Amino acid sequence: MLPARRYCLLWILLFTSVLWGCDGQWGWLQPYPFENAPAQRPLNLAHVLGRQLTLTSATDTLELLIRFERSSRTSVVLDATTGDTLLSGWVTRYRGLYYFAEPRADSTYWVHAWRIKGNHVQGLMEHWAQMLALRDAVEHGRFAELKRGSVTDTVVRLHYDAPKLHAFYEAAWIAAACTA
Repeated sequence: MLPARRYCLLWILLFTSVLWGCDGQWGWLQPYPFENAPAQRPLNLAHVLGRQLTLTSATDTLELLIRFERSSRTSVVLDATTGDTLLSGWVTRYRGLYYFAEPRADSTYWVHAWRIKGNHVQGLMEHWAQMLALRDAVEHGRFAELKRGSVTDTVVRLHYDAPKLHAFYEAAWIAAACTA
């Protein structure tokens, strides 16, 4: 029997593969990425959280390994059980929040935020949920000044601007806090 987390992941992968069937378009599930990443000097995530981390929530426990690649200043978060890469990108800090900028295959970036309060880490593994919440905010008229380039019904690119997006990210913890 598969553990609950892996079983849930299997269903998510099956569901998204059905959505990808139409020429790779995800429709409403495609987040609006950024054309740029935070410009500050990237931080070493292993210095912030340590090289090994256990995240626990009400429904799951996740063992993580954190690695820092000095040449690219990239932080990599790995599933300690499987060795799978969960996140890879640059970590910066702005007004008490940590920002994780993940480069995508199409030369854009996903940026999500998280914070640490005591032994609580909020938002670290919520990149997909935060990007979808940002898409929803853009579709409802927020951040119109951040839209860039060719904006169509299916292709929207955003310009990352920390001061303008800070309030959004401050409230972006969709899932319950995890304890580290």
